[in-house]
Amino acid sequence: FGEDGGVIYLAMEYLEGKSIQDLVEAQNILPVETIIPIFEQVCSALDHAHKNNIVHRDIKPANIMILDSGLVKVTDFGIAKMMSMGMTQAGQVLGTPNYMSPEQVKGRPVDGRSDIFSLGVILYEMVTGEKPFGGQNITTVIYKIINENPIPPRELDATIHPGLSYVVQKALAKVPEERYQTCRELADDLKGYKSLGGAAAPSETVVIRVPPIQPASALPPRPAPAPFAAGPASPPVAPPVYQATPAEVAPPPPRVERPAPPPPAPAAVGRPPAPQSSSAAWLVLALLLVASVGGGG
Repeated sequence: FGEDGGVIYLAMEYLEGKSIQDLVEAQNILPVETIIPIFEQVCSALDHAHKNNIVHRDIKPANIMILDSGLVKVTDFGIAKMMSMGMTQAGQVLGTPNYMSPEQVKGRPVDGRSDIFSLGVILYEMVTGEKPFGGQNITTVIYKIINENPIPPRELDATIHPGLSYVVQKALAKVPEERYQTCRELADDLKGYKSLGGAAAPSETVVIRVPPIQPASALPPRPAPAPFAAGPASPPVAPPVYQATPAEVAPPPPRVERPAPPPPAPAAVGRPPAPQSSSAAWLVLALLLVASVGGGG
């Protein structure tokens, strides 16, 4: 750097290679074997910057170059700030919205963990081919960064190792204390992701556990439904009629209506009542009948 005819200049190294953005646009998803050595060098560069109290604040795929020799360079420290200096102005937001941390979006003081969040966004894209915080405008992107957790990589692609999904989710934790505290920790876990298969996701990710469901093979087969045939609707089926037993349907005995006795005839005035027949009169009559028959014989 220097001055030449009143013009202040800064000479920089010329880099020949491709950025991570170029690789993602060409391949969409990168194999883990390619990602790990890239992140090993990126984390080494940022870890050195953080140890010297410098935060990059604009980590994104376009600012990470991969030279033809395989060497990785972190570029564009144009808005980097010393941690002790804080923000240039209260509430000032600098950086690329899609890759900013929640605290950076809110305009709060940032440290090296903000760069780690940005690395988590890049790692998510390289593993899944999707942006964790997509949106049609900056307002939507910022809202998602602050309030929404991205879909875990393993839910987007079941072939992604659970340990790799865990590393990405921990780097993207909303709360800085729940992220990796140093880039070295992130690089180490990424390198040994296969041993993190049973690790639990950060507390920001809500896991709902459901009881096991009985497999379909253990259930009795269900009859196939009858094919639907178009035509007139069939008449409704009458409900079953209850059949009573003979004892229940036998009619009750008929009720005998007895006529009322006729009223007694009025007695003739001045006449005595007719004499009532008696058993003696009948006996005399029978004897006379027998005698007359015998006499005739």
